[in-house]
Amino acid sequence: MQPIERHSSYFTDHTKSNLWCLLCYDQLHEEKIILLDDGSDIRKKDLQEFKNDTCPEEAWITCDDCNSQVHEVCALFSRRNEAKASYTCPNCYTSKSLASQSTKTVAKFVKGADYLPHCKMSIDIEKGLHRTLQDLYDARAKDEKLGAGQTEQAEGLTVRVLSNVEKKQSVGARVSKKRSFQSISWKLFSF
Repeated sequence: MQPIERHSSYFTDHTKSNLWCLLCYDQLHEEKIILLDDGSDIRKKDLQEFKNDTCPEEAWITCDDCNSQVHEVCALFSRRNEAKASYTCPNCYTSKSLASQSTKTVAKFVKGADYLPHCKMSIDIEKGLHRTLQDLYDARAKDEKLGAGQTEQAEGLTVRVLSNVEKKQSVGARVSKKRSFQSISWKLFSF
């Protein structure tokens, strides 16, 4: 088995659990019945063609202590530049440090999403999230006949916008002009 290359075609059954690359599909006989992994069968003519246009999977980092895996972006860590760099997940770091330090001291060094820098979009999304949640809390308090602040509320919610600088999309002049006009219109009509 091998991965199907990006932007290449592949064939699959109706459950999308069995896949054939172009080469394997060409080797299938038109009249032979194909036995699928789930025990059902299908003919070559019933396979559907798709294009592999999905984004590649995000990179993962493995903890050197417990071997648990975390997205690199969630861990705020990457081994791309330094292959020998060691990574310890927050759980292992906390459990190691608890033996020698107080919990507050340990928590101070474990970085969360709020450690990442804000941008205009993340500020707007975070404000909108908190405003919407507050409206929902107020509505729930009213429904349950409770005072303000007496409903259970989520704490410590953080929104950050992450981008991949390795990918750049260029657009034509016509799209750029349209986008600039929309941006100006949005600024004029936004509250």
